[in-house]
Amino acid sequence: MLDIIINILIWAIVGAVPGFYVTYIKRHDPRLGVIGGAIFAVVFGYGGVSLGIFNNAGVAMFTILALWVIGLFLIPYGNYDEKVTARGRIALLAYALTLPTVLIVLSIVIFPLIWNLVFSVRDISVGDLQNVELFDLSGASFDNFENQVSFRLDTVPCAEAEGGGCELDEDGDTVYQDARRYIGDAYRGFREVNNLTIFGEHYAIGVQNTEFYPMIWRTIFYTFASTIMAILVGLIAALLVRDQFPGRAVFRGFILFPYIAPVISVAFIWQVLFATSGLVNETLGTNTAFLSTRDSFLGISVPLIMVILFQTWRYFPFAFLFLLARIQAIPDDMYEAAKVDGASPSQRLLFITLPQLRAVFGTLFLLRFIWTFNKFDDVFLLTGPITQTKVIPVQIFEALFTETNVGEASAIAVIMACMLAIILLIYFRYFLVEEV
Repeated sequence: MLDIIINILIWAIVGAVPGFYVTYIKRHDPRLGVIGGAIFAVVFGYGGVSLGIFNNAGVAMFTILALWVIGLFLIPYGNYDEKVTARGRIALLAYALTLPTVLIVLSIVIFPLIWNLVFSVRDISVGDLQNVELFDLSGASFDNFENQVSFRLDTVPCAEAEGGGCELDEDGDTVYQDARRYIGDAYRGFREVNNLTIFGEHYAIGVQNTEFYPMIWRTIFYTFASTIMAILVGLIAALLVRDQFPGRAVFRGFILFPYIAPVISVAFIWQVLFATSGLVNETLGTNTAFLSTRDSFLGISVPLIMVILFQTWRYFPFAFLFLLARIQAIPDDMYEAAKVDGASPSQRLLFITLPQLRAVFGTLFLLRFIWTFNKFDDVFLLTGPITQTKVIPVQIFEALFTETNVGEASAIAVIMACMLAIILLIYFRYFLVEEV
């Protein structure tokens, strides 16, 4: 049934779009063109293909478009534009100009998004793609989502000591029973990853996918850290080259190098520099595998820190360009007046420069956050698919190309899109800064 509805909708669009433009150009009511074109395409095109009149849908679509082109020359001009107000004519022109963009967005964004949603509720592997029906929802389930996000919180009693009461460990802390043994078969598929005590009750936290929630927090932390640090370094660079000095133009050019260089080249350079026998280890006299070690610093794995530094270094020129352009647009009179009033350089920075950059900071944060959150190539090329740097895009890649599980990869992509949408809604609601 869904397949039939989608086909009818596609055929209606095929007929409605040329119907709108032909009637608009010939000065007739475009609404009649849209309705008539949609009905004609559904009956003539979809019906013709279903009854075998046309060999395939391509021939039917070409025939419909050819008939509309012929109609463009045969249909006489009308006077509909004289019957509508100036506002109505402007609205029709707006529709005519924006319709191609709407169709492109539908075809390359919305339609694939619908397919991804359909795939996410089905058990599909890469080998099934050539035979799969895109809009077949038979056997649909939320197992792909449950396998990722499912968790449970269960009350677990303490282990009984031989003499009665609760058993204590060497440190005098209460020993609790294992959740799997206590709950039994109902706990199958789950693994206890943590526990907590609330109001005297001990709870065991169990999840199905032990990597999912650490990956979520890793992705959010890496995205926020990379975005903020790239903007901060870009601000420092913009402040350094704000004033004239010999060689400023050349220095600005060098600043842009990390952003314009191919990512595969700069990732390879970083791999060489931070290899066990690389320049950094030789300089420091160490033997650390910065991009693959399991060591951590302040609770953050070293490879993840390297990925954040790489993102900062690679994308700070983007922030630099935005911030420098806005800084140079600040009137010099404001700084001169501040100097006359005795303001120090730090005070001029805090009370003149930074307030003028608030809107730019907001735009930069939004753009860099979205791009970093979706970033795959930088992380994968730098460290590969290791656990310490596994973020959501890397997990999607592994699910699709390593495990060949299209349904799971689609489900993770949907979860990722929902997370990004929630974060952006919060940003637009509470943190958006507009230019005044």
